[in-house]
Amino acid sequence: MRVMTASSTYLLDLAGKTAIRLPGHGTSDSLYFDIADLRRDAEPIPFIGIAQLAVGLPMVLWLCLREDGAPTLRITTPVREIRQ
Repeated sequence: MRVMTASSTYLLDLAGKTAIRLPGHGTSDSLYFDIADLRRDAEPIPFIGIAQLAVGLPMVLWLCLREDGAPTLRITTPVREIRQ
């Protein structure tokens, strides 16, 4: 699944439970948002679940970013498009 936010694109593998963030590859709204460099950008990150996913709202993901296994909550800029 491809989720385009206002400032980035996320590639979500629901079967493999991984997420890849591509910063700066969002919609034209990117001009209005600072594009942050986040830990482990452009690499597959295991995710625990999706707490929120709807066009017009920020996507909320629970990720496994840390070595100790503690979950990380990531909240994106507003979602503009969701594609299978």
